[in-house]
Amino acid sequence: MNGPSRFFLGLVGALATVELVSAAFAYRTRVEPAHWEEAREVLAVHPAEEPIVMATAWLEPRARMAIPTVASQASDARPDLWGHARIHTLGLASRRGAPSWLAEIDPASTPRRSQQLRVGPLVLETWTLTPARERLAMLHGRGTALEILADGTVCPRRGSRWQCPAVTVEDRLLEVAGVPRRCMAVTAATGVTVELRDSAFPTGDLLRGHIGFGDFNGVLRSDAPVELEVRVDDTVRLRTIATDEEGWKAVQIPTEPGRRALTVRLTIADSASATPRPPCLELRSFGSP
Repeated sequence: MNGPSRFFLGLVGALATVELVSAAFAYRTRVEPAHWEEAREVLAVHPAEEPIVMATAWLEPRARMAIPTVASQASDARPDLWGHARIHTLGLASRRGAPSWLAEIDPASTPRRSQQLRVGPLVLETWTLTPARERLAMLHGRGTALEILADGTVCPRRGSRWQCPAVTVEDRLLEVAGVPRRCMAVTAATGVTVELRDSAFPTGDLLRGHIGFGDFNGVLRSDAPVELEVRVDDTVRLRTIATDEEGWKAVQIPTEPGRRALTVRLTIADSASATPRPPCLELRSFGSP
């Protein structure tokens, strides 16, 4: 065996050793059923509206099975952590790093740890965010206040769904970029303009929302972008293009407090696919922090 070959084999062996050592450290900690039971009891007394964030992401499926509060919040599918004065984090004490959830909070808020509790190998922390914005309204929670139009034609409402011949708009849970989100999901033919109207939407000083694309199985079948336009009191405040590559794209619009006429327009661009993936939109209004 020549020199380069021996060097290559040695390098492969060294990498394998590093992987084995890393795996041993990553999985040496066992979370026993008693630990999950204690965490369940602790979290059961926390207010349901306060988010629980998994600081160790790969533990979340097990946490959903063991802790009803975590499972319930997963079904609520929050868009981000704006509008919360307190959040709770749960994860392995031995696997703590830079909190990924910091990217989801209002940059104007400062998180301060107000409580820390060890539960075996787990650590439960409570964080207070100050100042915190007040959430005033959510587009996907407006129900009968919403009017849906497809190319100018009003779509009849049936429960949480609005239906026109070429358009379906639903208030539903949808997977976007691998994460469940609750939103207004729009299924429409290419080129059709869908409008979501609310004549008296409560506003503060900011509208914040997200747009992405659902239907994981369709990811390879369509890459059609969507044009998003937001009007407040018939004045265009935002016009942008969203693509699948942008994932859960955030948008923000300064507003004035009151009750405003809100119109959101979505137009799906032409695509090679006959069944474009549904855009998923959420929009919330916030008061000053």
